[in-house]
Amino acid sequence: MKNSYLLLTIFFLALTSCSSDDAAPVTPEEPQTIKLVSQTIATGWAGMTTTSDWTYNGQKLVSIVSDNGTSQVFTYNGDQIVGIETTNEFGEVTNDTFEYDAQGRITVHYDLSVAWGRKEVYEYPDTDTVTVTKFFGSNLSQTQVVMTGTMEISNGEIVHTKTVNVDSGYARTCDYTYDNSNSPTRNITGYDKIAGLLATNQKGIMRNVLTNTQTTEGSPESVLVTKTYTYDQDNYPTRIASSDPLDGDSGIVQFVY
Repeated sequence: MKNSYLLLTIFFLALTSCSSDDAAPVTPEEPQTIKLVSQTIATGWAGMTTTSDWTYNGQKLVSIVSDNGTSQVFTYNGDQIVGIETTNEFGEVTNDTFEYDAQGRITVHYDLSVAWGRKEVYEYPDTDTVTVTKFFGSNLSQTQVVMTGTMEISNGEIVHTKTVNVDSGYARTCDYTYDNSNSPTRNITGYDKIAGLLATNQKGIMRNVLTNTQTTEGSPESVLVTKTYTYDQDNYPTRIASSDPLDGDSGIVQFVY
């Protein structure tokens, strides 16, 4: 499962604004206890369970290897994650690469296989807004615009996204609420940048998503995705239960630190 939390990352991790130029983003206070995920056990509502082992070099994530045959290997340049090589259960490999600006923000995200390529271009018009343009093509060139998007940031977390399908013109919005506890991945070097990429189901950067209200243009009703957490004594989640009426993000994930 390529978005094995973002990602559990990236392409699952794949995928309007009300802001103030003077408002500085608020970073949640540092946790008193630094913890790193060592293992996740994900169970879908159908009952299938996947166990994934996370390995590190210090606080840098080296790999996530799952018992279903999938794996992710991470590459760093300094403290920035610049590459993720993902192998699925059939042995097929995709590569995510990331480019950063001088302020350490992701500007381009490539998601490439031998058969196709996706590119997301990120721009930052002010401190509270991120715009995204998604392109599709081959693994050598991605020029077809397929989606545009906007993200609103508050207190360091994504609180609102709007994406527009270029072909159909239909828009989809997602509104998020958060808890006041620690994200399981908040202490992984460079992971906050990847957690801030546009996705249909944001996971949280420093905190954890409680609700995701999804509205699709032309649909009379919204879809409410809820997440219920069990925390340890240091306010890190040990269990997350997700309920999506469309079953796109349903199941239970247990965390071992």
